[in-house]
Amino acid sequence: MGALPKILIVDDDSSFRELLISLLEEDFEIIEAANGSEAEELLASHPVSLVISDYRMPGINGSKLVKAHPELPFIVVSGLDKLPDFPQHVTCFSKPVSYDSLREQALKIVGE
Repeated sequence: MGALPKILIVDDDSSFRELLISLLEEDFEIIEAANGSEAEELLASHPVSLVISDYRMPGINGSKLVKAHPELPFIVVSGLDKLPDFPQHVTCFSKPVSYDSLREQALKIVGE
């Protein structure tokens, strides 16, 4: 079996990050960031196939990350009822998240 696709999970809620990691760690190599600033630092030195990001975070939020990295596919997760329109390379999920659907979408995006 080849190397697993690398993804970045960004969320200021550590318990949600840990839940996503436990859900996805069999299918992906995962790096994680607690906020948008940490994500920017990681993205500068770690090529990834997908970013899964919370929408609402202090400082650099999910929307700003999407705008800063139009070359990357994103899954944005939010507890908000309405999200702004995102470009085509962004898939949105509302909390509470269907974890099976999120995993299926992540696998589809990276082509596994």
